[in-house]
Amino acid sequence: HTHVLVYNLGKAADGSWGSLEPREIYRWKKAAGALYRAELAHQFERLGFSLEQDIRYDNDGRVKDRYFKLRGIPDELMEQMSGRRKEILAYQQEHGGSAQQATLKTRRDKDEPTFTEMHARWQDDLATWRREHPWELPDNLRALTQQPKRERPTQSQRRRDLEILAELHETKSVWTRADLTQKIAERSTGM
Repeated sequence: HTHVLVYNLGKAADGSWGSLEPREIYRWKKAAGALYRAELAHQFERLGFSLEQDIRYDNDGRVKDRYFKLRGIPDELMEQMSGRRKEILAYQQEHGGSAQQATLKTRRDKDEPTFTEMHARWQDDLATWRREHPWELPDNLRALTQQPKRERPTQSQRRRDLEILAELHETKSVWTRADLTQKIAERSTGM
């Protein structure tokens, strides 16, 4: 995942400095995240990667979140490489509570390894995966960019718009421009 830092400071037209209005930023946080992921997906496609939808559902079977993942990377490998997620799930299983509570309870000090150390650890983990699953990944991960592109659905714009509106009406009694922006961005990840 990516962390984004936004300073709570802005320069006004008259040259004075002041804080940003946090409620509006908070209202748009999910839409901003969806726009970011749509752009990230677009950049992966420009590099030649194929994408797949990664839709998460709530307990009632309704769409909770829409993400994407790179085609050709096995789910098992992603799970193995996500040590933090395993730690959070293990805590939840042992103690109960929400993912957010588990995240806070298991958070360590920020004395983290350097990027160079992390890169070496990722390379070791990938080498172990390759030994255990020799046919799952190409030797050169750049080969993932050579996969045939999945055809985009030829669904009409009107039909996509109606699906987005139906999803909003199903999940919210009142929705905002930020909610609509989020749904449009989630649906525009090139799939």
